[in-house]
Amino acid sequence: HTQEALELVRSHLMNVLGPMLPKSNQGFFTSAAKMPKLQLSQVYMTSVMFGYFLRRVDRRYQVAKRLEMLEIEYKGAEQSEASYEYVTDDDYTWTYEDAPTGEDPFSTTMEDDEEVSVVDEEKEKQPKTSLKDYIEKFDAKTLMQCASLMSQEAAVLLQEYQYALFGNIRELQKQMAMAIGPVEQGPPPSQEQVMQRISQAVAEGNVETLVVTFADQRRLVLEAVALGGFLRDSEDYIKKRATSQLLTPLPPLPMDDSPIRGMLNPGTE
Repeated sequence: HTQEALELVRSHLMNVLGPMLPKSNQGFFTSAAKMPKLQLSQVYMTSVMFGYFLRRVDRRYQVAKRLEMLEIEYKGAEQSEASYEYVTDDDYTWTYEDAPTGEDPFSTTMEDDEEVSVVDEEKEKQPKTSLKDYIEKFDAKTLMQCASLMSQEAAVLLQEYQYALFGNIRELQKQMAMAIGPVEQGPPPSQEQVMQRISQAVAEGNVETLVVTFADQRRLVLEAVALGGFLRDSEDYIKKRATSQLLTPLPPLPMDDSPIRGMLNPGTE
């Protein structure tokens, strides 16, 4: 990951661990909590998708930065799509191994550096666009495109990982539904009421649980983020080198980008 991407990974990790994170190093490794398996599986899959999404948008960001397109103002959806046409990760799949000598093909020569030195000094005075700022410029269509799995094979693989780690997800969902209770007429239960019912179900053993420390949760999240990035890289590798179409495209998802923006801006969904 690039430094910009690592900052977002850290933000995602702190959001998952929550405000109860121990301040002492000993407490981080010894403080444990009993958590529903379903909840942990959801944290894992959310982190996988975050890693997948981050790999895609960071690649676009790095290319846009090389092409000096970060400061472009997008005044409309049509202009936005046209601007991003040349920096999509689907079209740009260059890696360092593609360069004959391992050099960056975007690097400049000494003569080039001398010619643009004055321009670079002016650019250094301009405010920098962070990866987070760059993502927030996306319209809903671009954001959903980056957050969607590209192949059915990737979706099946993630489902197999989820079942291998946490068991039968449908059974866990049934347990949780019974713990929360049937939907009654009238207003739905508040978030606080739902959490109270879940806590009661955990205490009474009505749902399957795991005892995890904060260190365990950190390892789970970071492993999931790494898996998401690796999965995206694998899709690119296959698409670039296969002589025939080996991956089956997934249909587009509904246009609801609020969960993605919520991962970038916790508490503002």
